[in-house]
Amino acid sequence: CARRGGKGRGDGLVVAARADDGIIEAMEMPGKTFVFATQFHPEQLVNTGYTAYRAVFSRLCEEAGLYRERNGR
Repeated sequence: CARRGGKGRGDGLVVAARADDGIIEAMEMPGKTFVFATQFHPEQLVNTGYTAYRAVFSRLCEEAGLYRERNGR
């Protein structure tokens, strides 16, 4: 939740990186195939010209498609 400022975490998530001010910058979820957590909305930045954002959103879409194939949804 953006209002929490990355200071908390969900069940099963492990903090992987923090900024100097203590804000969580990255999280992992051991034992899961793909977990994605950001402090921004990559889908809103896809057409801004920043290729890193496009790669992040493309990977999310790719994983969503794989999930759909595996689970028939």
